[in-house]
Amino acid sequence: MNDVISSIPKDLKFSLAKLLDRRREPNWKSFVAKTPKNVYAFRKGEYETLRLEILKENGSPTLQLIEKLGTKKVQICHFIDILESLEKDENINKALDLFMGEPPSIVVQPPAEIQLRVGDDQVVRCEAVGKQPMLYQWFKEGEKLKDATNQELSLTKVQPINEGLYICRVANIRGYQFSRWIRVVVEKRKEFETGDEKPNVEMVENIEPDVVETEAPEVDDEGGITNSDYCTGSLCQPCVTIHPQSVTLSNGSLLSLSCDCGAGPKPSFQWLKDEEEIPGATFPELVISPVSEDHEGTYTCRVFNNVGTVNSRSANVRITKQKAKEQRIPMKIPEEPQEVCDKVALLIGNRDYDHCDKLGKLYHPTNDVRDIAGVLQSIGFKVISLANLRLDEMREALKLFAKLLDSGVYAVFYFAGHGFEAGGKSYLMPVNADEKYDCSQNLPANEVLQIMQEREAMLKVLLIDCCRTSPGNQSTRDFRDPILSGGLNAEQENVVIAFGCCSQGRVFEHRLKRNGYFAMHLLEHLGDHEKNVEQVLLEVAKGSNTCIYSV
Repeated sequence: MNDVISSIPKDLKFSLAKLLDRRREPNWKSFVAKTPKNVYAFRKGEYETLRLEILKENGSPTLQLIEKLGTKKVQICHFIDILESLEKDENINKALDLFMGEPPSIVVQPPAEIQLRVGDDQVVRCEAVGKQPMLYQWFKEGEKLKDATNQELSLTKVQPINEGLYICRVANIRGYQFSRWIRVVVEKRKEFETGDEKPNVEMVENIEPDVVETEAPEVDDEGGITNSDYCTGSLCQPCVTIHPQSVTLSNGSLLSLSCDCGAGPKPSFQWLKDEEEIPGATFPELVISPVSEDHEGTYTCRVFNNVGTVNSRSANVRITKQKAKEQRIPMKIPEEPQEVCDKVALLIGNRDYDHCDKLGKLYHPTNDVRDIAGVLQSIGFKVISLANLRLDEMREALKLFAKLLDSGVYAVFYFAGHGFEAGGKSYLMPVNADEKYDCSQNLPANEVLQIMQEREAMLKVLLIDCCRTSPGNQSTRDFRDPILSGGLNAEQENVVIAFGCCSQGRVFEHRLKRNGYFAMHLLEHLGDHEKNVEQVLLEVAKGSNTCIYSV
């Protein structure tokens, strides 16, 4: 999603134009109004130029808008951010859906090893399904192979130099996936002498480790994406998906800013205040407590990997001289954060499991976390939003979460991913979990609740959006409900626990929707500040198979 918006296929541009070139708002005019100046600052007269496109035969303000954004290298992820900020109706939802096709999923893997003799011919095939267009690129040990850009790799009259490890990368606008490694072994014929023939697979463009390429995909005369890559080499430049939000705080209160991004490989973070690096601030979450007037300023987060560097949007932090007031109020989430105690949420969305072929592929956890984070931030929550965590990373996230909790905090924890129940306990599965359902390799949900209780948070809300089935044979399964058996033990008041399904049930996803069913209904009601937590979750339960427990 870090490609320039003007590089999208021509048919996608026309589909967007059909949805946004209308008189009734939200439309292209709404899009222009919502475009942040740091993304694109429209000059005087540009708006009128776009409007006059309506008077031309086959003219389109949206198509011209996309081209203007492309000249400033506005990325697809920024375009989607602006779309998501518009008032939602059928057309805007359809526009968002155009970008929400499936990433590549390889359905025909090449063989793990191929034995050949000098002079043999061989065709190696890799096939994937997902949102079109899909681009193929074959590699041999870190080097791109020239013209090897389709499902089949042809090796003709092979020589010893063709021996080695090969891999295929399949990419589309939603992401990329690699095939398994293929080992090619070439046995010499007796009559062959080294140097008689040259290999017929030409290798070009040696990929040096420190070389950074940031060019956008080429576009052919028809407006479609050619076989230049969506990603640079075998990697992707970071693209910020959650930006820090501006905030006004009282002197002595807690500052928490969040930043998240999508990239491959895993990116690094560096927070800056007034364009200067903050020593030690190298995590997605920046937490400062207590704050003083010295902490007032402009904060940004720099995200980088060995492919490229991007900065988040700036967040302006203002500190007032009035000291923070401590108030205790009922179990209701008000709209104005200045008048209440702190509100902190930890959201974890695990989608890309190492053993998804055995556990089952998931589609929505990262979308769910991102969208719920946005709603919670809009009602004053400080949000830690993380995706695709291993077990040790989940526990590190809980340690950070614990540091933010005390007796004056509303605490919300949300998990979306794979899960199960065993021994009367509920387990949340990290992305490195396997199909053995070993309890020691998974995170008990009770650990989260115990942290909230140990820190004596004023309100403790657990939202667990995962399956609750028990592994094993029918005769050996333990069907005890964690709530009833004490495996998820609420020892204090003001505890609310909501599952996406009932005990021994499954949560369901619809591949063509943006969110899972539990998250979809949660998003519909979460921002309703006229209702308390229990009332919100009861509304969610009406539209999904939700089980709610309250103490």
